[in-house]
Amino acid sequence: MSITIRDLARASGVSAATVSYVLNNGPKPVKPETRERVLKAAAELNYHPNAVARGLGLKRGLSLKRMNTIGLINQFAVWPGNQYFSAILDGILYACNAARQGTTIFAEHSWDDMSANQATYFDGRCDGFILLAAPSVHPLFEAFQRRQLPVVVIGDLLPDLDVSCIDVDNALAAEEAVSYLIDQGHRRIGMLCGDFVSASARLRLDGYRQALAKAGIAYDETLVLPGGHYARSGHERALQILQWPADRRPTALFCSNDGIALGVLDALHELKVSVPEEISVCGFDDIPSAPLAQPALTTVRQPLNRIGMRAVELLLEQITAGKPTGRKEVLPAELIIRDSVAALAE
Repeated sequence: MSITIRDLARASGVSAATVSYVLNNGPKPVKPETRERVLKAAAELNYHPNAVARGLGLKRGLSLKRMNTIGLINQFAVWPGNQYFSAILDGILYACNAARQGTTIFAEHSWDDMSANQATYFDGRCDGFILLAAPSVHPLFEAFQRRQLPVVVIGDLLPDLDVSCIDVDNALAAEEAVSYLIDQGHRRIGMLCGDFVSASARLRLDGYRQALAKAGIAYDETLVLPGGHYARSGHERALQILQWPADRRPTALFCSNDGIALGVLDALHELKVSVPEEISVCGFDDIPSAPLAQPALTTVRQPLNRIGMRAVELLLEQITAGKPTGRKEVLPAELIIRDSVAALAE
């Protein structure tokens, strides 16, 4: 339930007008002790002034209408040059434009910063929110549920929370990709899995393990190298692997996303290691540069544009209904076979 100026007035024992003067720094002066009492009540009640209502000069008793604006919350540090996020954003913007919805992007430097800036998100300018690649556990989820605000999470299904989500079946898609490598004769298959902040990374590792188990191949944790979901991490891990003795090196690498895979290809090219003749490489996402890589990258295709578009559709359904729905939607992924994987030479 939203806290109003009248609630603050009752809690601090002053008039609603006085509360307004404190929150807006005028137009009439307020005694310091009264100001302190109002601000203390605002903090205790977790009150956040509605910027839209103030900007429009809404009068007492007039309810806010829909703003026809959707908020997109994401970590700023991952945006520059990230084709995964750009492709999803394209889908979001396309769907918003088709539905005549504005889009406000909230990009913080880290997800920790987002907890401190909740007042900005909840000031009334947005009818609902899309969270892109959020950590599986984050205070924002509780804040949305407490306020009964429409929200859709991309990149996680959050099975323990009643929050609407959209994703692919990461475990199944990873299992199919690794099974393909096994079908090509590979038995020492490494995995560069990025970090485990997101559920998708953990699920892709699950799929990797499931494929090995089904083929009767023992899981070797030394072949699993965590890092980051970006090209530099793939580059560094590939250089690390190439320092291993020849009999320990994997003959194929499954990468948790295409950014990692492209970094691997760069490192192997620098050291004149032939792909796929000496080592096969498989990615995940099918970002726009995947088919342009040398060699063209075998990868798992996520329908990134469609994910963004469908997230908007799910969010608008909630906004129209006036409440969150807690709907989980899984879109299909597809293994795209190109040139970076080959059968293991006898």
